[in-house]
Amino acid sequence: MKRLRFLIPVSLLILLAAATRLPLLGAESLWFDEGWSAFAASQPSLVAAANADATNPPLYYVLLNAHAALLGTSEFTLRLFSLWCGLLLVAVVTAIVVRAGAGQRASVWSAAACALLPLLWWASREARMYTLLALLAALATLGVVLLLCGHARWPVWTLTLGAQLALLYAHNTGPVAVVWLNVLIVGIWLLRRRANNPPWRTWIAGQVVVLLLWSPYFMTRFLALSSANSALQQSSAVSVDFIILLWRAFWQTPWERLIASLASPVVWAAFGVAVAAAIPLRERLARVTLVSALLWVTGIVIGLLILGNEMHGRYLVVVTPFVCMLLGLVIARFRLRAVRFALGGMLMILFVWNAVDNAALFPHKDDARAMVQHYRDTLGANDSVVAWSYADRYELAYYWDRLQPAARRITLPEGADLADVLPLLPTSGRVALNVWYTQRADYRGMMDCLLRASSAGEPDSFSVQGMTSLAYQIDGLAVPDRADVQLEVQVDGTGVAAVMQAASVGSSTADRAQCLPVTLTLTQPLAVDLRVQVTALNVFGREIAGANGVFATADQRTTSMSSVGERLTAFPVLALPTGTAPGDYAIRMRIYDDSSRPNGYALQSARETIVGPYWQRGTWNVVPGAVWDVDAPQDLPVRVDLPVGDLLLLAHDAEGGSLRTGDALSVLLLWTGDGPLPPLSLDSEASDWSIDLPTLVGEHDHLTHEWRQVIVPIDAPAGTAWLRLPDGTPLASYQLASAPFATDIPDRATPLAASFSAAGDLAAFVMPGTLTLDQPPQVTLYWRARASTEAPLTVFVQLLNTDGQVIAQSDAQPAQGTRPTTGWRSGEIIADDHMLTYNALAHPGPVRLIAGLYDAATGMRVLLDSGADAAQVAELTLTE
Repeated sequence: MKRLRFLIPVSLLILLAAATRLPLLGAESLWFDEGWSAFAASQPSLVAAANADATNPPLYYVLLNAHAALLGTSEFTLRLFSLWCGLLLVAVVTAIVVRAGAGQRASVWSAAACALLPLLWWASREARMYTLLALLAALATLGVVLLLCGHARWPVWTLTLGAQLALLYAHNTGPVAVVWLNVLIVGIWLLRRRANNPPWRTWIAGQVVVLLLWSPYFMTRFLALSSANSALQQSSAVSVDFIILLWRAFWQTPWERLIASLASPVVWAAFGVAVAAAIPLRERLARVTLVSALLWVTGIVIGLLILGNEMHGRYLVVVTPFVCMLLGLVIARFRLRAVRFALGGMLMILFVWNAVDNAALFPHKDDARAMVQHYRDTLGANDSVVAWSYADRYELAYYWDRLQPAARRITLPEGADLADVLPLLPTSGRVALNVWYTQRADYRGMMDCLLRASSAGEPDSFSVQGMTSLAYQIDGLAVPDRADVQLEVQVDGTGVAAVMQAASVGSSTADRAQCLPVTLTLTQPLAVDLRVQVTALNVFGREIAGANGVFATADQRTTSMSSVGERLTAFPVLALPTGTAPGDYAIRMRIYDDSSRPNGYALQSARETIVGPYWQRGTWNVVPGAVWDVDAPQDLPVRVDLPVGDLLLLAHDAEGGSLRTGDALSVLLLWTGDGPLPPLSLDSEASDWSIDLPTLVGEHDHLTHEWRQVIVPIDAPAGTAWLRLPDGTPLASYQLASAPFATDIPDRATPLAASFSAAGDLAAFVMPGTLTLDQPPQVTLYWRARASTEAPLTVFVQLLNTDGQVIAQSDAQPAQGTRPTTGWRSGEIIADDHMLTYNALAHPGPVRLIAGLYDAATGMRVLLDSGADAAQVAELTLTE
């Protein structure tokens, strides 16, 4: 009768677990990893299923294949196998607690925890091997408990060692099982001061047999794991917050929402401490279970750190049997039934909260089904879908066979470089690039670079949960024409990398992007990731477009992961703004990293043109003929829709305001139509002066963005100035003021004698007497003007350490842009304030303050009369 009273609640809990896992089990699309499972399940034999995945052991795939042979390969039946394992786990955990002598109450509550633990609920609804791992870990634990209780018969040995071997053949974290069991058994021998329970000879022999049986897989597959999946890897940083995150993972799913949520770590930490404090450590089962949980979690974290993989909640599913047992022991220790049921109610509340939270996320994973349906609806027989993967993108293949889109599906092998990929790609039609949100097989963006340059305009984008499709209309592949170059990337005069190849800048219509790959080789080991920035400048030196690329090998290893002599390529793709007018646009590049040298590395070359940190790569000759699928103004503040002859002025950025004499007035205009672009003028009715803003564009496209610029005359009188069309229609008004003519330098300023003949003299400066890391320094420079300049010059102020590295700086036109050098008048004094910003290289020690001028359009520094390119302002000491 007692056994019946015990079995009834456990049976009801198993039914509860089934009832909460079955609803909508097959409703969601298979996601990326489940695609592997579907592929293995559909193989014609168990041997083929065992070899379906080079990155995982075969046991789960073999069992799933046998399961599918009976029930089919629908989403429901594929996930049903995980559900069976989750339900069996409830029964095995119950058996462990009973066999360990912890009592029926503890066993029932442990079963309740298994039925309600959110992480286990989540894993039971996913077609992956994680509930199988939890079941095998529980079976091994049951075997250990039986051995410790003196049941050292051959069925118990078979159960214990068989579960251990199965763990090794079920997942790559299997070696943690070997460590776990042996640490556990050796620890028990040491505590008991004897090694006869279980007998040490039999145990060691069993371990030898297990390892020998695992050795074929170890030698042929396990040692090759790093090459089987060569995608860029990234480890999770271990910290207190990370440990709290691991605890939360048992209660909040999915992991992606968990790591993005703002839940207070204090609450979760307090919850964990409360559970830990309530564990009845006097009971042997509690001690064994706690040590097992800690060993598994530690082993998983260490293993992921070694492999370079990020943590994910699914790796912790194997620990759920121990968490459930600990929770059952904690609840059962309270004698008052009301307290036990209150704690059980809390378990139910956490379960319901998680289930409701997940319902709001539907679909939770990659919606490959919806993506393939989109391909079926939008692509034809002449179109293609391209996907990167270390497999055949099995989740796409699964739905491809069921929905049968007309387009061709092409899977590009991971680790393939441009030359290997080109023969696989189509040369016409619509090409849809499928991007899985965590797939980094193309971290460099090589495919987007190539396809974007082979199509006109932006790709059509379509997104579902977990993936995006970028559809390009191509007519031939625009393969970049790469030329050999000789360019050294330097740190303090020492080369760290050599640029060997770079794409030539071509001629095209403005709606075609330029794919501009750059290849370098490392000459020194680097701890940072080098990047390249490519920018396009208009005729006035204004940056109008930019792109960035990260240097990486074909298998996606960046410079911090690569060795000296390896070749790495970056694939920036440069696209001009919509409607960019025909003309010549200078293209420049710089090499930088995000941490130590965000402003760029020094470049040295005997053949290439180097200006400051920039490498002048060439000129993009934009020819007429662009067709823009855009009718509305793009990011321009003033919408006018004003007819001007055969044209329509859609919008511009001339909002009016204030101007000073010598300022450069820049205007961006958006036109539609095919007639000649008219001149503009800036004038003042009161003083009867006028200056033209002629167009620099001849033949143009139907939609045209054009830039115009004029320098306001230094001698223009103050008053209202109007920007006008040829017929006198005003576009904007400006309040024109003459800059005050100062001639005095404050007494507190320190004199200097640095002469820049092109503009003036750096006559004095003012700055704090001491420099500290917690206070950004402010510097005031005093310039004595000689004459106005044709182009506005930028002032740079830098703090350099003893190695010559920039540790703080400020770049701006004089007086925060209010006194451009184009408006300087001979003999006047310009006060120029700069607030410097420290970077990661800033450390206490001696520093030098330098200042100078450069042309932002070319990057060329203005030389002093002495020939130097910067003035030495002061030598100082930086303190904490």
